[in-house]
Parts: sequence; C-alpha cells; structure tokens
Amino acid sequence: MISRISNADVLARAQCRFLSSVLLERQILLIGDLASRPDSDILRHSVFFSEGSLQLRGPSGPGGRGRPRSTWAGEVFKHAITAAGNFDSLSRLWLGTPAAKSAWQALVRQF
Repeated sequence: MISRISNADVLARAQCRFLSSVLLERQILLIGDLASRPDSDILRHSVFFSEGSLQLRGPSGPGGRGRPRSTWAGEVFKHAITAAGNFDSLSRLWLGTPAAKSAWQALVRQF
C-alpha cells in the first residue's frame, strides 16, 4: 500500500516550518546585520554602495543581453521592505539603536 501524505501535513504533524521560510528569515536577519555594521566593514561595503546609506551595490561588469541580472541582496532587500512595511521604517530599524535591532529581529520572526 502506498501512503499519500503531503509534505505540508508531515511538517504540521511535526510542528516544523518549511526550510525555505527558515532560510528567508535568516537571510533577512543577515542583511539587516550587514546594514547596521560600521561603514568601514568590508562585508557591508560588498553589499551596500555608499557609506551611511542603504543603496545596494549593483552587479559588476557589462550588462549582457536578455533578462536583467538579479542579485542576492536585491531579492532579500525586497523581502525586508515587505517585512518592515516601507523603506523609511526599514532604515530606522537598520540604522538605529540596539533597541531598534531587537525590534527588527522580532518583526522578522513574526513575518
């Protein structure tokens, strides 16, 4: 006899989340951590373009034909804006105090 149980049912019974949602949560927390680092940090400089701002660094090299390149930072940044509600509240949470950082972490876990 073949059992037909969906992955969603198995995860619900085990009281677990999808791995994709866990991965997205960790990526959003990582990009928030990178944004809150000092401007001299090499990791922050590899993701964000200018010092003190949240402008993302674009892909390097000549643009080729076809579909525009998507970057990890760009895709995760879209989810971070969705979680925060808008860009202004996101910048306050990322470039704020340690209390804002803990509020950001709670907001992402709720998202």
